[in-house]
Amino acid sequence: MSDRETIRQTLASAFSPCRLCPRACGAARNAAQGYCQQSSSVVYQHFIHCGEELIISPSFIINMMGCNLDCPACSERARWGMARHIWSGKGCVYGDKVASYLSGQSHVAAIEWIGGEPGIHLPFVLEASWAIRDRLNPALPVYLNTNGYYDASLLPFIISGLDGFVFDLKACHHCAPTLTGAADYWPVVTQNIVQGTEALADRAPQIVRHLIMPGHVECCTEPILRWLRAHVPEAWINLMTTFQNFNRCEGYPETLPRTEADCAIALARSLMFPRLMIDGVPEG
Repeated sequence: MSDRETIRQTLASAFSPCRLCPRACGAARNAAQGYCQQSSSVVYQHFIHCGEELIISPSFIINMMGCNLDCPACSERARWGMARHIWSGKGCVYGDKVASYLSGQSHVAAIEWIGGEPGIHLPFVLEASWAIRDRLNPALPVYLNTNGYYDASLLPFIISGLDGFVFDLKACHHCAPTLTGAADYWPVVTQNIVQGTEALADRAPQIVRHLIMPGHVECCTEPILRWLRAHVPEAWINLMTTFQNFNRCEGYPETLPRTEADCAIALARSLMFPRLMIDGVPEG
C-alpha cells in the first residue's frame, strides 16, 4: 500500500465520524454536518489575490466553506449561505484543474487553502494538493492558511502534501473563549504553531499572523507577540492592523483605533523579530 493510500484511509476514518479537530464532534461528515456546519467539502471561491503577504504574493486563493471556531467578528461566515458552489466533487479532479490553470500564470508565487477553515476539509485539501504537485511544473509552494485549531496528530499528513503554514493566532489565554468560542484554543493552537513551523521550515517561509483586536492590545497582542518571539523566532510574523467590524458586533468600533495600532507596532519593533511584517509588508 502506498503512503498516500495509507493517508487516505486514515483520514477517511477521521472524517467520518469526524475527529479532524479538537471538538471531535463525531458527525458522519459523508452525510451530515459537523460542528463546523459542513458535511462534504465545498470550494466557494478561488482567485489570484495580490493582497496577501508580499513574500507569497500574488497567491492563488482557494476558499472553503465552514469553520470550527465561532469568532464574533468573522467576515466570511455570513457569505456561505449565499455563495455559489464552485466545486464540491473529488479533490484530485479539482487539483488537476487548478494545475492546468496555473500552468499559464507564471506571475503567481504561491497557492493558499483558506476558509473558513481548510483544516476541516483535510482529505479534500490533500487530494487536490497532491494532484497540483504532480502536475504543476515548475512547482509552487502550497500553504494551509489556518486558524491552527486542528488535531495535532494530523501534522504528518499535512506535511505530505503542503509546503507551508499561514497561521492565524487570534487571542490569548483568558480572551480566547470569547473571541474564538473554544476554551482550549490557546494550548491547542500554540502547540500546532510550534510543531508546524518547525516541520516545514526547510520548504518555504512559514508565517504567523496576528490581527489586533480593538481593546485587546494589553491582554492579547502583547503576550502573543512575546510568546511568538520566544517560541517561533524563525517564522515570519505579520502584525495586522486591518480590523474591520463587518458584522457590526456590539462593543467594537468600526476600525482599530490608531493609538492601539501604534502601540502594538512599537512593541513588535522593540522585540526585534528577525522577520517582521506590518500588514503584510516586511520591515527593514
